[in-house]
Amino acid sequence: MTYPLTPTPSSSSRLPSVRSVLAASPLAWSLTAHALGRTGAIPFRPYAYQTAILRDRSLRRLILKARQVGISQAVAIEARWAAEYEPQSTTLFISRNEKLAAELVRYTRRCAPEQVGNPLVRDGSFSLEWANGSRVLAEAATRNAGRGIAARRAYLDEFAFQEYDTDIWASIEPTADIITVLSTPRGRANLFYLLWSGEFGDWSKHLVHWTQSPLYWTQGERDAGIDPKAGAWYRQKRPVYTARDWASEFECDFVESGGAVFPSTLCERVYVRGRMPSGDPRTWIAVPGSVTYWDIGARADATVGVTVARVTGKLAMVAFARYEAPTEWPAIERAISDRVGRYPDGRHYIESNGIGDPLISRLQEAGLPVMGFLVTARTKADIIRALLLSAEQDRFRHGAGELYSEMLRYQADDTKIVQDCVMAAAGAVYHADQGGVILHV
Repeated sequence: MTYPLTPTPSSSSRLPSVRSVLAASPLAWSLTAHALGRTGAIPFRPYAYQTAILRDRSLRRLILKARQVGISQAVAIEARWAAEYEPQSTTLFISRNEKLAAELVRYTRRCAPEQVGNPLVRDGSFSLEWANGSRVLAEAATRNAGRGIAARRAYLDEFAFQEYDTDIWASIEPTADIITVLSTPRGRANLFYLLWSGEFGDWSKHLVHWTQSPLYWTQGERDAGIDPKAGAWYRQKRPVYTARDWASEFECDFVESGGAVFPSTLCERVYVRGRMPSGDPRTWIAVPGSVTYWDIGARADATVGVTVARVTGKLAMVAFARYEAPTEWPAIERAISDRVGRYPDGRHYIESNGIGDPLISRLQEAGLPVMGFLVTARTKADIIRALLLSAEQDRFRHGAGELYSEMLRYQADDTKIVQDCVMAAAGAVYHADQGGVILHV
């Protein structure tokens, strides 16, 4: 049998076209793109870790990276690919400031020329739009960043450094189809660390250490068997950084801020995931001798109620509820009344802070056994110290993810951080310890 030297029309029709291959793969398309470097645009030839990211089609991706390893170039190229092959789609970049947001737009614009059938119809510092209806938007990380934008793809750039990370996450997560969060680490008191540690479910994870970059540890040095720490770049750069800064900037190490009140080891030890009461009332434990403390939200703050009791030698959180602001006062009154009903023999304290005083008076007039606790700078320091001691002495346990997050973030200067759960837990622990003998287990 002989075979034709050229495909028959029927067989050639089954061969994929170049466009279909490029449309199916950001990685394949990236080989036609350019990277914008210090000396101008050069053909993009992805490193192994860039290849892995461009090949990864997961809906949720986390990228923990060293500084200046080319991840911004890779995601900008991916965004440009989406602009060509996902008509009417929106790609959203949120960066820590306007300068970095504009830089991502610049990378996206310059990585490939305009296509004849899909020219740019809007070309701005923070937005690009093409004839097929696709667009790329970039915003600085403000409290309202991303709100009201239904993005097909969202990239949260240097997320560990974004001041309003929880607000931005609340805006982006429900609306974006595909989310990529990328950052150099910055301690553990931020949402990026919680994402990486698994508090928000399973993600596709990429870790890019400095030794993976051929710019830092060259291929010639690798081939010659030179240790990365004996390489030219390392010997030049390492003396410029402190040990903490080097670990964070290049070793992908979540080294902690010196201002953290609760070390991460304590936060991990006292937090029992999935096996202790949480915000779901069905998990609460009925136990005698409990103490409840309510941190009353002012203005935009949440209201939190924590109940603790001594269980198997530990001071355990047996009930927890957090009510997001704004919450109507009748709802808070009902929540406190319900907690008294569930723990009738317990002691119940409410923060006395001006806003809470009328609430305390109404509940007491209704016959509920609640007591006020005046929060001053002195008493606040006392209750925080009580929570810290109970953790250090291995006496406290809880199962609330919200409290775990806040304890990791809590700083001595807490004026700009969310602290409702920490204050409620601290108040409950303080009053429980004041009411009986402290058990050292």
